[in-house]
Amino acid sequence: MSHVLGALFGLVLLVAGGFVLKLSYESYLEAEAFLARALTAPGMVIDLEPDNEGDLHAIVEFTPAEGDPRKFRSGVSGTPRPYDVGDSVVVLYDPGDASKAEIKGRLNVWGGSIVFGIIGGSMAWGGLMILLNAF
Repeated sequence: MSHVLGALFGLVLLVAGGFVLKLSYESYLEAEAFLARALTAPGMVIDLEPDNEGDLHAIVEFTPAEGDPRKFRSGVSGTPRPYDVGDSVVVLYDPGDASKAEIKGRLNVWGGSIVFGIIGGSMAWGGLMILLNAF
């Protein structure tokens, strides 16, 4: 009976890992599409805003090529903080919708697909190993 439960757990973990890997791939495609159309502009960190966990997100102001100054909250946070107020940054933004913006950087653009890839790959690998050892 324990072999059956182990195999079932391994299968569930393998399938769940596959779904998380699919999320990673979708996040990758979204980042690629954003980068293909994104323009750059100079920006400045004007504030730091804490999230519910106390990590700080940079509030950035930039001016798109055609338009008025915009502000956005960076999706990347951390403690220690990755940016300080007054830091100059390069902003990537969607020229069709300047509200879709992020600080240029690998983690800022690729973070979701990297994290989902590591978690999904680990889950799928672990599930496969459990399945192979169950029999």
